[in-house]
Amino acid sequence: MRTTFKIILGWLIAIPFFLLGQANRSMTFFNGYYGAPPADSIYYNNMWIERRDTGLFFSERVFSEYDFKFSQSSTYCDLNGKPILLWQGCYLLDAKTLKPIENGDLSNGPGAKKDYMDFCKIKKYPFDTIGNGVINGYSLTYSTFFLNRGNDEKVLLVYYRFNDPPYFTVSHIYTALIDLKGSTDGGPTVIYKDSIQAPDVILRIGSINAIRHANGYDWHIVFAEKNSNNWYSILYDKNGLNLPIKSTIKQWDNNLVDEGTSTISPDGSKYVFHSNVHQFMIMDFDRCSGKFRYFKDDEIPNVDGNVNQFHWSEFSPNGRFLYLNNPKSIYQYDLNENDFYNSRVLIAEFDTSQINPLPIKGYFSMPLRGFDNKIYYWSYNTSRYVHRIAFPDQKGPDVGWTQDYYKTPIYPTWYIPTLIDYGMGPLEGSPCISSINDGSNKDFVSFYPNPANDFVRAFIDQKYEKATVLIYDVTGRLMYHGNVAQLRIGMNISSWAAGTYIVQVNGRQAGKFAKI
Repeated sequence: MRTTFKIILGWLIAIPFFLLGQANRSMTFFNGYYGAPPADSIYYNNMWIERRDTGLFFSERVFSEYDFKFSQSSTYCDLNGKPILLWQGCYLLDAKTLKPIENGDLSNGPGAKKDYMDFCKIKKYPFDTIGNGVINGYSLTYSTFFLNRGNDEKVLLVYYRFNDPPYFTVSHIYTALIDLKGSTDGGPTVIYKDSIQAPDVILRIGSINAIRHANGYDWHIVFAEKNSNNWYSILYDKNGLNLPIKSTIKQWDNNLVDEGTSTISPDGSKYVFHSNVHQFMIMDFDRCSGKFRYFKDDEIPNVDGNVNQFHWSEFSPNGRFLYLNNPKSIYQYDLNENDFYNSRVLIAEFDTSQINPLPIKGYFSMPLRGFDNKIYYWSYNTSRYVHRIAFPDQKGPDVGWTQDYYKTPIYPTWYIPTLIDYGMGPLEGSPCISSINDGSNKDFVSFYPNPANDFVRAFIDQKYEKATVLIYDVTGRLMYHGNVAQLRIGMNISSWAAGTYIVQVNGRQAGKFAKI
């Protein structure tokens, strides 16, 4: 009995208490869209999907007045895997009611609601005879997520916006901070929103992901720059969001299509990006420094000579094998093989005899790792089938492949959200200095006078000379977007309402001042 107790105690000491149950933060996600026939079901064509240790579980149909078709989407769950927050691309919703939380309207921010776009607007199909339509979402499903670094009341939302619609060639990363108990009734509220990160870096769409810092608490937000060989990480730690760290990967062909998707290995040591043509690249990632380093690259065969296809990938649970797919084929690579390029094995080809009630086929779309150590494949074309690899830790081709393993209760959208690996623990033996604390921020800008009436100025280090400054009121409304120089000179705030104002420098909370 004493021996058993010592083993359990040692395990608890080795793994921070905060991490217990954290994997369940991304256990459940939402999927669906408005518009699936027949007309009496178009508002109910939604479902929750749980990744259980026995497989995938699909809920009954869910009613929603918000559309999730091709929309940014992410779900934040409690330690039991029950959804708390749902991001729809335009609104932050309470997962229980599917209604916006306090200050949860992000539809009027940069690159969102425009006269010449459908983003964040009410849409109604002609065959909808039962309702008033739904609120459209924003762009693609993936590359957006929630992060929690130890403070159970504060959650960071990471998302992106196009800054030059209708051309959609310039995009940036944004963040919003949610207080889960900060609303007037004790529920969730948005503290600030539309805070731009790395404003000088134009985003390569689909590259955004998150990897835990080696200390097991903090996070690296990782992404790539468009038309460039540069890859970046932003550390989210006890002091908030830090300045970007750049890695230049000379082996990457920066002339390739600037969209794609990314995947992270279970231990966080590998990052994969595949463009929407056929090239993919694997990079080593240092969870301590946040730096990238080239590892391998190759090309996935295209289907019928069509190079403008989406390609996806997923790691086996043990991290040894990388599975890559185009819409009709799935391949396995062995990262332990000296001859990586010739380790590619064909795992599955799409069986075109599939019986689908729609006059289209449900070709392979995005894969995901289940909590049962299986890999599941979503389908294109709103097909209701989900496919499965039963033994992904086994060297192929005999990995237990089954096409059409599940049939979903709804017609799902083509893609699934980015499922951040909350179960990624600390890196054993890492030389990193731990930054474990309660998640509070350390202010590094002082204001005078404070409180102020008509005029306020800031004292701030010269290293932030080119930084972007955002000032929010307590409701999350943006009051000022400018530069450090203006803060140093001073600002006239005589027309501002009395209250507390939060100041961010490069997306990191820098200080507060009061207006009287």
